[in-house]
Amino acid sequence: MPERFLMQPGDYLVALLAMFAAIWGGLVSYFRRIQSGEQHSRLAAIAHIATSGFAGFIAWLGCVGAEVPAPFTGVICGLAGHMGAEFIRLLDHRFTDRLK
Repeated sequence: MPERFLMQPGDYLVALLAMFAAIWGGLVSYFRRIQSGEQHSRLAAIAHIATSGFAGFIAWLGCVGAEVPAPFTGVICGLAGHMGAEFIRLLDHRFTDRLK
């Protein structure tokens, strides 16, 4: 029988911590852009955070599928959130190259 997704008691906590790490990484990335001289915009901040959260979610799903330990999952999700759209672009290139 296949193992059920998010059925263990701590699974939701790990998922929330991974998403928190991704969004935190996205905020750090956005603040670094502001420090480097980019103009602050609420819409840009929201888009940056949303992209970071999505990248972290994708990384979390990959970590769950690969059975990566929880501490490493947090690290990977934080880095994916910090990379944001670049992380998604790298995944896109990796998988579309395999389809060619």
